[in-house]
Amino acid sequence: MRVRRVLTATHGGSVLACACDRSSRFFASGSVDHSVAMWSLDRKDAYPKLWEGRHGAYVQDVQFSSDSLLLASVGGDRICRVWDVETGTTTHILRTSGALTLVRFSPCCKRVMAGGL
Repeated sequence: MRVRRVLTATHGGSVLACACDRSSRFFASGSVDHSVAMWSLDRKDAYPKLWEGRHGAYVQDVQFSSDSLLLASVGGDRICRVWDVETGTTTHILRTSGALTLVRFSPCCKRVMAGGL
């Protein structure tokens, strides 16, 4: 394996989570700065889409759906957000009573599981 590209710093703080979709077209990261960043790896000049201010605390985990249409993120604000990958809009919000540390999609992409402390 060789490094083909280094994705430059985008977040204003440490990165806590990262994920690549199954097709290797998209890469996402979550940070202590409350933001989610997403790159389209198809383009050489790809600049990240930075989804700022949508989480009220650090972003602990990010995960793509198996069809690469959705991205889920969770964090210290006790919220699980599901995003439309193309538009960056939030499609679903799940509020919980505790901090969330992990998020996963079911293989059929119809369910999201989130867990934490």
